[in-house]
Parts: sequence; C-alpha cells; structure tokens
Amino acid sequence: MLEFMKLPNPYTQRKLAEARNLSPYDGPLAAINMGFHQSYTRLVEQELAQLGGRVPVVVVIGDDATLLCDGGEQREQVIPARYHEVKALAHLAFGVQLTLMANGSGRLTELTTNELHEKRAQIREAHAATANVMLASASSSSTATTASNAPAELLSRARTLVDRVLAEGAVDFERLQKDIRALASHALETAQLAVCMELDQLHALLGRWRNHLGEARWAGLYVVVCSAHQPRYREATCQYFDRLLHQPESSGAEREDRLVYAEGLCDIDSALDLLARHIVDQRASNLLFGDRRRLQEDLLADAAATEVRKLLPKLRRCPTGAHR
Repeated sequence: MLEFMKLPNPYTQRKLAEARNLSPYDGPLAAINMGFHQSYTRLVEQELAQLGGRVPVVVVIGDDATLLCDGGEQREQVIPARYHEVKALAHLAFGVQLTLMANGSGRLTELTTNELHEKRAQIREAHAATANVMLASASSSSTATTASNAPAELLSRARTLVDRVLAEGAVDFERLQKDIRALASHALETAQLAVCMELDQLHALLGRWRNHLGEARWAGLYVVVCSAHQPRYREATCQYFDRLLHQPESSGAEREDRLVYAEGLCDIDSALDLLARHIVDQRASNLLFGDRRRLQEDLLADAAATEVRKLLPKLRRCPTGAHR
C-alpha cells in the first residue's frame, strides 16, 4: 500500500483563499465573515487529519476505486477495458438518434447523409467486436443471462434504421418512432452488460477490502463517489454502496451519511475535502438543531418556502408545449 500524504489539503486551502474575495469586502462585517471561514476550515482540517488514517475511506473516481487507511493508499481498477467497449456499442444507438435530431424533420442535409453513411460503416466494423463482447460476458455467471444477443441485435436494428432513413432521404420522427424506441431498448440491454462487468469487479474488490479492514473498522468506513451531474439519480456504484452500507436511497445530499456523491469532482483531495465538510456540517447541525442532516439542505430552505408562497400564492400551469 502506497503512503498517502494528507495534509495540508491544497483544495481546502484554495477554498479558504477564495473566501477572502467574498462580499462584504472590508469593514467589521468582512472580518466577521472571514473569521467564520477560518474557524470552519480549522474544523475541516481536523476531520481531514482522521480521514484515510484512523477512519478508512473509499473514493471512486472514473475507472478506479481507492482505499485510504492507516496513512496508506491502495488503488485498484474496477472498470475493465471491455466495459468501455460494450458502452461504446450502446452509444451507437444514441449517436444515430442525435444525428437525426440535429437534422430535424424533413429532407436530409448533406452533412446528415455523410454522417449516416459513416455510421453504417461503423456498424459493419462493429459486428466482429460483438462476438468478443458476448464471449467475455458469458464467462461471468451473473452476466450470462443478460448477454443474449443484445449487442448483435442492437447493431442490426441500428443498420435497419440508418438504411431506411437513407433510402427515404428524409427524417419523419412519427414514422420512425417505433424503430427508434426498439433501438433504445436494445441499447439498454447492451448497457446492462457493461454495468454487470463493473459491479461484479467492484463487489469482489470490496469483499477483499472488508476482510482487510475487519468488521470493527468497516463499520466506520466512508465512501465518496465522484461522477457527473446527470447520473446522480440512481448512479450505478451509488446503488451498490447504498445497499452495501445500508444507506437510504436518495437523489440529493439531504439523506447522505456514510456515502457521499461528489458531483463534478475528479481527484482525491477534493473528494476528501467534501467528505470532511459533510462530517463537520453533520456535527454542527446536530449541535445547533438536534438534527444532523438539517445542514444537508439550504439553511434558508424553510424561510424561502414561506416567502415563495407569499410571492406566488397561486400556481399557474405551464403552457402546453413549453418544454420539449
């Protein structure tokens, strides 16, 4: 296990420096504001001193999971290369749809025609790859039932859709809807192969780490999952850790406890900083409100709800067609 250098955390120091540029900029109120941020940062640093040392932490970023404990760092790849190959096949279906959307209803533009011809060539080349994907997937008992013919059927459906649009020389979404929906269905089945590969490998790794830590230390484990905005709701690894750590399912921070979702963060320092702030906020919230999760929502939420009802006492329905 590699040695993990924890302090000082550059991300935490940068956040404190940024606080000096917040309004108010001068006078006694500026000093009060800065004093708050300094005290808060001191508490964050106290938590950071424990995280990855006495308190074990798992951070999931991209293809890797990292265990931080006893001042050491152990990083393992949990998403195999074949995962990305399978996911690329699922992207094919979405790519065809995006090309049609960019063209819009009506006759095909020259650009769209060229893109569809290119995609048809890609489909032909991808057929050979699907045999390897299915063979590798079938070797795992948990993925064997989902392997079926999803990748091959996906490519076949995509080719049929592309050929039809090229033959007609136009895009008619009403007429194509059945074909597009069928393509989406096979894309989801293909994507299931990818997530099975990921979670099977993650499960095996966490089993080894749990044995390494022992049940007493495992009970104090924290997990940070770093990912993007869109998949936050029901993100695959979060679903796994929710069940593993007996955490309530949630799409936001208000229910987070031992599992924290780090939206838009992509390195260990920023992930640990977020986790430390999460722990400090829970401690402060419990002291102030008797509810450790109260600060996991906007402090002004209740007052805002009252004011919004005053400003907008009657709800107006959104005009039909306002959202596409």
